[in-house]
Amino acid sequence: MTLERINVEGSRRVFEAVAAAGVPKLVHASSVGAYSRGPKDREVDESWPTEGTPTSFYSRHKVAVERELDRFEADNPETRVVRLRPALIFKDEAATEIRRLFIGPFLPNFMLRRRLLLALPRVDLLLLEPVVDGGVAHAERLGKLGDFRARSS
Repeated sequence: MTLERINVEGSRRVFEAVAAAGVPKLVHASSVGAYSRGPKDREVDESWPTEGTPTSFYSRHKVAVERELDRFEADNPETRVVRLRPALIFKDEAATEIRRLFIGPFLPNFMLRRRLLLALPRVDLLLLEPVVDGGVAHAERLGKLGDFRARSS
């Protein structure tokens, strides 16, 4: 499959190039999709298992790359690896696509005006943890500079 070749094989080749070049730091942008299903009644931290969701090819690819990173770290202890696992990344240019994928035809365009969003009903057990693209870019920059500290809940 083309996506798997790009996501998994492409990532492995980047990791091999990092090792061959002796790059001291590797910042990998993964996804929250790598995590195994978690409890609904409490937060989990970075130690939560990364076995993904077997029914999602996207998640399976993210898990495969996590295993490649595990091997890379074991074989290259001199390289500092930072793994970022953001949730959905919001970016103005992607708004139409995000809406289409997650809301589809169920929410009319006029309801997306800021003043009307507050009127949407609350749905219990629906949790969203989106981030904006600038926040992820800042985290990547901190990882490259060595100022990124893993935090646990």
